[in-house]
Amino acid sequence: MSASDLGWEPIVQSWLLCRQDLGLALSAVSCIVGVVVLVFVLVLALALALALVLVLVLVLVLVLVVVAAVAVAVAVVDAIVVAGAGAVAVAVVVDC
Repeated sequence: MSASDLGWEPIVQSWLLCRQDLGLALSAVSCIVGVVVLVFVLVLALALALALVLVLVLVLVLVLVVVAAVAVAVAVVDAIVVAGAGAVAVAVVVDC
């Protein structure tokens, strides 16, 4: 029997199965890959959490700006109403 009878795969497979040190190396590589994937997932989750916090802060700032704008608008309208009422009061006093 020669290598050309069965092809090269059975010979390589049997050689790999006999090598104990390769089995350990493959399990170490798979462990390292697992750790790398876990770290990647954790970093991705942290980035998504930070993005969510950033969006919430931006929404809060937008709400505060709108509230401040409404407060300024109300103050301006009140000032106009008070000034108008004062002008009416002055006109009434002058007419008397």
